[in-house]
Amino acid sequence: MEFYNELLYKELGRFLIENFDQTKFDYHSVIQTQALKALYEIQQTIQDDTLDDFYVVEQIVCILERYGMNTGGRHDF
Repeated sequence: MEFYNELLYKELGRFLIENFDQTKFDYHSVIQTQALKALYEIQQTIQDDTLDDFYVVEQIVCILERYGMNTGGRHDF
């Protein structure tokens, strides 16, 4: 079922991107807002001197995943 969902999400995403210009939805603003939120969280994590380097990287990966970013297989530890 996961494979089916991945295909569905890919095609749905492609359809939405191709048809966004016909809508009045300001998706650029939404994307920029989400990106700034993620960057702010990453900045806060990096500036936290109480965290060791391994945990900082772990937190950054978690932040990216929380915002729907694919971090690849390097997070499988």
